[in-house]
Amino acid sequence: MTHSENIRRFRREKGLTQEQLGDALGVSSQAVSKWETGDTYPDGSLLVPLADALGVTLDELFGRSGTTLEGLGTNIASFIHGCGGDGLEYAHELCWQIERGLFGLDSFGSVKNIGNSSEIESESGFTVVSNGDSPFFALFRDMGCFAETVGDGEEARCLFEKLSDKDVMRAVLFLYTKKRNYLFSKEVLASVCVGDIDRVVDTLSELNVVAPRMLEIDGVETQLYYNRPSSKIMALFLMAHETYYRGAYSLQSSRRNESYFK
Repeated sequence: MTHSENIRRFRREKGLTQEQLGDALGVSSQAVSKWETGDTYPDGSLLVPLADALGVTLDELFGRSGTTLEGLGTNIASFIHGCGGDGLEYAHELCWQIERGLFGLDSFGSVKNIGNSSEIESESGFTVVSNGDSPFFALFRDMGCFAETVGDGEEARCLFEKLSDKDVMRAVLFLYTKKRNYLFSKEVLASVCVGDIDRVVDTLSELNVVAPRMLEIDGVETQLYYNRPSSKIMALFLMAHETYYRGAYSLQSSRRNESYFK
């Protein structure tokens, strides 16, 4: 059965009308009707409450009983593709269900819904989850190469040193307000930088935030730059916020005895 057929079947088995189910979830009966006909999909944040209201698991709701990992991947791809948009909202909800499964907590949905973060440490790796103003889900699998990847820490030190420069940081934040492939001359950065602009632009190039491009304008070669906002640096910013700021509660589980650098 499709998920829409399952919603209809489980609702009827529960003895609920479309209006009653909608009231329980804070949506209209028309929304429930569209779910059951397959015209629309439930919002990702409603998946757990929907399953709870119907008295079933998410696996049962989506007919995933006994599925293989490959089959699960196919089902997820099919579900996200049918949700419209770029699918990241629904992928994020699925990530929360993974975290819930790793904890083994039936009540984990309520933890997520009140905006708390989450961390799991095990011998296999660790997760870092934020559910604040900028929610993200990160999973780091430990394959015994953390020490090799980090090395003597020089890469990280150089990166943080570059970003610790106030002019570089101002330039990065300025460029993140611009669209990808925004074409500009280095003089534009004078509005946010007080120091040596050439040094700032060189640093931005080393960080792969900008890409130099020599263009001929009115017969004169001019050095311009393409904006290349890096999602990896954005991830660092969000991780930094999560590191410095913690809400009232963070769900944590540590089952790791080994050091990170083996």
